[in-house]
Amino acid sequence: TPEELEEIRKREERKDRLHQNYLKRKANGKQKEYEERTKAKKKAEIEARKQFCNEEFNSDNTLKSFKLKFEDNYNFGYDVLDKMAEKAPNDIALVWTNPEGEERIFTFADLSRLSNKAANVFLKYGIKKGDRVLLMLKRNYEYWYIVTALHKLGVVAIPATNMLTAEDISYRVNVANIKMAVCTPDSETIEHLLTAANRENSLKTVFVAREDFDGTVNITKEIEAA
Repeated sequence: TPEELEEIRKREERKDRLHQNYLKRKANGKQKEYEERTKAKKKAEIEARKQFCNEEFNSDNTLKSFKLKFEDNYNFGYDVLDKMAEKAPNDIALVWTNPEGEERIFTFADLSRLSNKAANVFLKYGIKKGDRVLLMLKRNYEYWYIVTALHKLGVVAIPATNMLTAEDISYRVNVANIKMAVCTPDSETIEHLLTAANRENSLKTVFVAREDFDGTVNITKEIEAA
């Protein structure tokens, strides 16, 4: 079928791209370093899986049973992300792109460092364990280290669509006692958030990613300075 042919074409393109990358690493003397990094990442992933998962397999190697195991103080930020950053710091953790063709690549060390800096920003603005923070970041890359920062602090992250109106936001703020919001640099989303923040409620601070708007705080600048 045409769909199957397209899938085959994409698979062959990927194989060719991987082979070209291999040849480039060979030519630049980087292949050994790449292999060592790959082994370190694989080892870290296996250790994390063994630490937090109990798995049983059948004789044909199919999964028989799976059960999570973790302590009461388990924290994804510290126990997974920071451990990966320690054991495979330069390995790619996140590749972000958008319809305009922009691309950002983050290693495990990048996400660990940025989440720590973001956590310090939240502490600076009075956020503490158990507080609620609204996240309206669409598919912006900041989401991944900001939500991890909130995990590290024991803060409740509340992801929400950017399609919420001021009334929708006010309802959530009042019901969940939300103290802070972090949003995409999208003017309509910011307007709705500020309208909600100007009402009598618990919402004290509105952060915006990468942009400066009256009545808000540029969280990108705050993280860079933290």
